[in-house]
Amino acid sequence: MTAAAAGTTWSHPIWHRKWRIYVSDAPFISDAWYFVHDDFDDEHDSRHGYAATVEEAREMIDDIDNWQPGDA
Repeated sequence: MTAAAAGTTWSHPIWHRKWRIYVSDAPFISDAWYFVHDDFDDEHDSRHGYAATVEEAREMIDDIDNWQPGDA
């Protein structure tokens, strides 16, 4: 039995700090990658999203992490 490749599932993600990035299985989302903070609470927690590439997911995570109150 071989281990799952990084990024293929929630339990085998690509890590970006405390964020999981993995292949989305949502049929209604056209982007391939889902990212979520490891402390994600529920649907009211905004620390998650979808991206077309792993690099785009990392950039979006950086934007979320660098957000400051008052930012547009």
